Amino acid sequence: MKIALHVFGEGDHPGTGRPQAALLQAGCEALGWPCRICTASAEILDFAPDLVLSLTMAAPKLTALPTVAVLWDHAPRLEAKAAYIRYLLSCDGLVVPDAAAARYVRDILHAARKSCPVAEAPFSSVRQPRPAAPGDAALMVEAADLSDAWLMPLMHLADRLPLAVYGPADPWAALGSAWRGEADTPFAERLARHGRYLHPGTPEERERGVPAPHFFQAVAMGAPTIAGAHPWIAAHFGDAVALLPEAAAAMRLIDAVADAAARPTPGAAARAADRFAREMSVESLLTRLAPPAPLPSPCPETRVDYIVRAGGRPAAVLARALAALAAQTHRAIRPIVVVHHAVEGLAEMLSGMRQRFPDLTVIDIAPAPVRSRALWAGLRAVEADYFGILDDDDSLHPEHVASLLAVLRRGGARLAYSGAVRVIEAQATPGRSARHAENRDLAFLEPFSPGRIARANYIVSNAWLARRELLDADVLDAPDLDTGEDFLLLLELLERTGFAPSWRPTAEFFWREDAADHSRRDPGTWRESMARTRRRLMFSRIMANALEAEWPDHGSPWEADFQRFVPLVARRGDTLAAVRARHPGHAIAAAPELIARVSADDPLDAGTDLRVSVDPAAPARRPPPE
Repeated sequence: MKIALHVFGEGDHPGTGRPQAALLQAGCEALGWPCRICTASAEILDFAPDLVLSLTMAAPKLTALPTVAVLWDHAPRLEAKAAYIRYLLSCDGLVVPDAAAARYVRDILHAARKSCPVAEAPFSSVRQPRPAAPGDAALMVEAADLSDAWLMPLMHLADRLPLAVYGPADPWAALGSAWRGEADTPFAERLARHGRYLHPGTPEERERGVPAPHFFQAVAMGAPTIAGAHPWIAAHFGDAVALLPEAAAAMRLIDAVADAAARPTPGAAARAADRFAREMSVESLLTRLAPPAPLPSPCPETRVDYIVRAGGRPAAVLARALAALAAQTHRAIRPIVVVHHAVEGLAEMLSGMRQRFPDLTVIDIAPAPVRSRALWAGLRAVEADYFGILDDDDSLHPEHVASLLAVLRRGGARLAYSGAVRVIEAQATPGRSARHAENRDLAFLEPFSPGRIARANYIVSNAWLARRELLDADVLDAPDLDTGEDFLLLLELLERTGFAPSWRPTAEFFWREDAADHSRRDPGTWRESMARTRRRLMFSRIMANALEAEWPDHGSPWEADFQRFVPLVARRGDTLAAVRARHPGHAIAAAPELIARVSADDPLDAGTDLRVSVDPAAPARRPPPE
């Protein structure tokens, strides 16, 4: 199997995912599997793996490739954070370190009504060769992470048996000859020299629920191992590892270590090593992983009509959108191509699509005086029970339609929506490409909240699928808008039904900072369209709720986050410094991926999503809309 390991940034901090990646790469090499560590989705797509393993919450699922999150450091402090929940739900599978983490993620999946495989595997080690007889049979201790409280017990222990303690001089040099200096050689090399290991453990280990990697490495090497009291070790290794008494007095602890070192249980180390190799090694984890099977359609014969607007962009761009429909695991799709401006080579390109789409329909209204004419021409042509929208410059993952149909078939909502990945396509400004090494981000993966949709829409036009029964005469009354028509349609449908999320980021929308074909380029046109949208919906219950000074906080991570910020979109040529200057007294926030790659004075892409904080001392005072 071909594996891509998705990490974020540089350095060896666990938050980057790089320590975990090095371990998994070693496991893949041991199995003879091709493997690559990737810092950007472009590298992943170029490598074309069978499976992507995401090793940090800064690297959610960003491509159509099967993606599994490996959570070897699940921390309780993250459990209430919307960004962490969004990361977990973006992936197709989850690997967690222990039963507590498994309970947490299964609760999240239950809340989202999302089916997703969950496996338990600790951050352990690859299989290790069994060393020859040790040359220095001192009991080895890795002291770098131990607290000073262990200094006196180790001093007394050094009087009773030979010790080899590795750690910084302060405070461990006080152990005299038992202190062997800094840990400046690999752990495995030192343990092979000594042959046995004392792993006292730390409170942080017990809080995490699983032991640190050095414990697994010692067990993997077949070294007799003495460990501090730890429920996970007791449950998984039994008497194959000598466990110290819990909360024992110092002298009793010293006696326990000395006794275990002097009288090891025969065959215990070999049993522990065999169990590790079978059940806990990185190789055993990798061989248990498999790319999730493609999501099948719940109703293969049910036709879905897709409105595809074309005009003003090359035929090759439209071909990409139609290819995304052709690749859907749900096959029964009829594209309704509405041509609102002439496209050179369109007829030839469409003729090549008719074998896959024999019912392909073309509606030519070029030249359309306003953008909304194309959408409403497509809406009036819908005949299937379900319909969606796909602009010519957007795309979909192969499971998009099938996953939304599965949500709609469960009943309840008559519109289902996915998350969305934003893709930055071209960088016209000199020097921008280096800052945009990652050209994708998880733009939206949100729970349903009517007020938030009306105030700060998070459902892009190609992310949803709806039942045709929603298209009543009022909805089909064309508004003649030059921009924002997708948003108006979504609000009209919101008046008629609740929405349901799939919790899968299967829609992609493309942003080109050097292009002039985006609908929100002209702020004046956008303001006029929004004014008309509010007028057309002035008696709407949704808009009435959304325009209240404060939307009720229901205590969820998303609502708490939304209460503190008002959405904002960058203007052409904006910098973070300029936006901050326009809103004195407010904090300006942006996606972490953006902050990581631009400074305060770097030009932002027009349309970049920002957020302006609300002053907690005066919650009704909000910055003026831009």
